[in-house]
Amino acid sequence: MERKMAAGRNTSIARAAAFFAALLVLPASAGAQGVTVTSGVVYGEAPVGLPQPGQAKLLMDVYRPRPAGVLRRPAVVVIHGGGFVQGKRTDSGVVRTARGLAERGIVAASIDYRLQGQGPVPAARMARMKKALGYREFGPGNARASAVTAATEDALTALRYLRSNAARLGIRTSRFGVVGSSAGAVIADNIGYAAANYGIASPRLRFVASLWGGLIVPSPGGRPPAENLRRGDPALFLVHGDGDEVVSVRLSDEMDARARAQRVPVEYYRIAGGGHGWNGSGFFKRPTADGQTIFERMLDYASARLR
Repeated sequence: MERKMAAGRNTSIARAAAFFAALLVLPASAGAQGVTVTSGVVYGEAPVGLPQPGQAKLLMDVYRPRPAGVLRRPAVVVIHGGGFVQGKRTDSGVVRTARGLAERGIVAASIDYRLQGQGPVPAARMARMKKALGYREFGPGNARASAVTAATEDALTALRYLRSNAARLGIRTSRFGVVGSSAGAVIADNIGYAAANYGIASPRLRFVASLWGGLIVPSPGGRPPAENLRRGDPALFLVHGDGDEVVSVRLSDEMDARARAQRVPVEYYRIAGGGHGWNGSGFFKRPTADGQTIFERMLDYASARLR
């Protein structure tokens, strides 16, 4: 009798352990009952030169699904656009995207990063990327090259912050993705596909969502930027209007072709007549073949890739 009772207790303990283990790795598709937003989280500091030399505080807003409890969830960094001269983490399209991800059971962090007007000073580890970007895209010494490189560095800092604070934020550290729009897409593409080629450590990502942006950093050796994409790289979700007069759709076309050639999973929405930006492209309204909006499709894509 005692042996039977002990066996029963052991079975109950094992079942309970299995139950809580399952909670700790809850998939992204699990529904949330709401969203909690923590605004103005300082995720790091970085040097700037304007209006005078100093350290700029780097801020993020963290969107967390409810209930939180012991659940470990995947995480996505959402990166705003603005040509590296403007934009902020509270832009309406960014907020809608971050909240939509959180409603799908994903921890989303929308970030600010250093802008060109602040005279950002990239770290030494970013020097090779800055040099390659400067000569190819903007010319030697151009301030825009510093801004692009520093913004990429800041987004990497945000990912490291989320990883370092994973236990407190309820994040599953093996499940990260990035979403960027316009300049933010350039940053996201740099993290997902170019950084490692320049010896810059970056977390392993499950996917990159590149919205009306593209790769502009040349592949090492002066090769075309799209050649940064290599077999084994993160899956790619592309959106670009063929009428975009700000960032050429050619950049996304080239990334799509390269991803297919390298057998990197890619899903591309090339929007006929679409322009630039959240509203110009029709991102929130344009239907896909199955009747979803492209926005809804991206949320589903993120959830599936982060499982």
